[in-house]
Order: sequence, then structure tokens, then C-alpha cells
Amino acid sequence: MLEKTITLLKKGSKSPCLPKIIRGKKVNNIKAIISVNLFGKPADYSSINYLAKKNNIYVIEDAAQSFGASYKKKKSGILGDIGCFSFYPTKTLGAMGDGGAIVTNKKKLYKNLLSIRVHGQSKENGLFERIGLTGRLDTLQATILLEKIKKTNLELDLRKKVSDFYDKNFISNKKICLMKKDNFSKSANNVYTLKFQNQNIRDKVQKNLLKKKIGCAIYYKKPFHLQKVFNYLKIKSGAFPNAERLSKITLSIPIDPYLNKNEQIKIVRTINNVFKKK
Repeated sequence: MLEKTITLLKKGSKSPCLPKIIRGKKVNNIKAIISVNLFGKPADYSSINYLAKKNNIYVIEDAAQSFGASYKKKKSGILGDIGCFSFYPTKTLGAMGDGGAIVTNKKKLYKNLLSIRVHGQSKENGLFERIGLTGRLDTLQATILLEKIKKTNLELDLRKKVSDFYDKNFISNKKICLMKKDNFSKSANNVYTLKFQNQNIRDKVQKNLLKKKIGCAIYYKKPFHLQKVFNYLKIKSGAFPNAERLSKITLSIPIDPYLNKNEQIKIVRTINNVFKKK
């Protein structure tokens, strides 16, 4: 689908596969592919990097949820030209407040990023050569992260054990679909998400969990293209059917590394009880 989209954009195609705002407009300067490691699992970077190299464009790896994950024995963050991490408290490596980092092995990008994070300042103090932002990591948060990173491998292992326990107990339930796994990538298990047959079932499960005071979340209640902030793009419902369908049938459940076995059992039973015949 990615290759098809790039080809259609370069041809100025009027294909209904493309959002209306760019349909029919020839795009010769595609800058980058932003690949999201959703819920902690890396995307297929062999295919993505091949297409990027073929078309001479950058790959930006959104590794916000995948610190500690890996793809074909390479750690998340170095799978594209730029890797972007989030250190929000809920991440696999989280600070006690907001924070993040960008990594790259491209010299030119590195120099530009250094400038952007300090208002676009050039090497000479007081001179500015581009529009930038205040992107410096607070020293206190950096100190906390340096201590917490020492436990990252332990917590990743604990997260995997929780994920494996869920998999084992949900795999036989045909009304629940689990996230796909493969042999060449290792998820950070930042979020554990279940997919149900329809919205009605998803809502029943959510209601049951909340009744038992078990936290759960619908991470993307409405796809970005249908959010009010993007109304000006005039993208109608149906433009991205997969995103729209998944927003209605997915639910994320607790996967804290320090969930004890009794808590895990309670979560599994509460979900499975929804499907028991009464």
C-alpha cells in the first residue's frame, strides 16, 4: 500500500485511494515516510527502507512506544534515518514528566536537529537561521531517566511475561483477535491491545472492566483524519476505512510490569466472563 501511495502521488493520480486534498496533485518532493511502532511493535523496516531508498526519501521512525524493542536484531530508534523517543511517564522508559529524544547517524540531520531544539539558533550564540522550538530535556528528568534505564531490561522482561500470560489465556477465544507476532521483531509491549468482532462487544468488555475498577483505554477513539482540528482538510468518513474500523473495535488493557499474578488473573477472568453463556 505504501509503494502504491508513493507511485500515485508522483503521478498526480486522481485515485480514490488518496485523500481528496492531494488527489490529482503531482507531488515530486515527498520528504519522508513516518513509520509508527504502534503499541511497541516495530513496523516492517526492510520493506519501508527499501522503498525509501528507491525513492530517495528519509524514514522517520516514531519510536515513542517502542523503547527497548528490536527488529532483526537491531534496536528500535536506529531502524530509520531518524528515531523519535518519548519519555512520557507511561512509556517503557518514562520520566516523571514530559521529555523525549531524537537520534540519528546522519551528520547533516544531527546538526539541523541541534539547531531546531534551541529556537533554530546557529553555532554562534544569538544568531538564528531557521524556525525552531524549545526542545531541551530538563536536567531533572534526564537524571531520573539515567537511573530508570538501569531497570529497563528487567521491566521489558516483566512486560513480556504479562503479555505472554494474556496471549495464553485469550488465544482460544475466537471472539478476540490478538496483535500479530513474528519471528523477526520483538515488541516492547508498551500497550496490550485486543481487537473484537464489533463495537458492541468491545463496549461490553470495557463496561465490565470499569465495573470491576480495572483500568482500560480506547487509545484512538476517532481517527486523526476525522478529528475536528483537521476539518479544513475536508476528508470524509470512509477515506481510511481500516483506521476507522479499528477505532471502534479495539481496547487496551493494563500491562504494567509490576502487575502481580492475582491482578492478571482478575483481568483475564473479567474479560472472558463477558463471553460466557448465561
